[in-house]
Amino acid sequence: MKKVTLVLGMIAMTISSFAQTKINTLVDEMTDEVSYRVDKRLVISNPAQTKGFAIEPYIKEKNGKIYAEMMLVSLVGLGNCNEKNKIIILFDDGSKFTSLSWNSFNCTGDAYFTFTKDEIKQLSTKTLSKIRVQNGETFESLTADVEAKNYFIEFYKLLN
Repeated sequence: MKKVTLVLGMIAMTISSFAQTKINTLVDEMTDEVSYRVDKRLVISNPAQTKGFAIEPYIKEKNGKIYAEMMLVSLVGLGNCNEKNKIIILFDDGSKFTSLSWNSFNCTGDAYFTFTKDEIKQLSTKTLSKIRVQNGETFESLTADVEAKNYFIEFYKLLN
């Protein structure tokens, strides 16, 4: 049953990752706190859709301007618990960068990555080729081609 749920969930996430991305503004009616959320995550999975990960930009506001220098990566089927995860992003031009997650050990499948200004510049201007995510606890990894090659370019255009 878990595998069926996993497969259906990955299919749903994959389908949603190919539509045009939008940034939604959310207002907490109790506190009036404003937050921002991208409505489409970048989803990567193996061909059998038994392992994968979803990347969601984490959007913040400062001085009236929204920005994103951090990403949440949710792992599925790459180990139960994780810490010190690694992401390697390869671009179509052959350049790449590697980043390590900074959050503590957890069994939720979530890893947080903060990118430098240079890495953000690459994400916002270069088309994606492949992404690899490695669980730092189990060392399980997934490397896959990216079909939504302009995902980050389109996302960062929305921020500007």
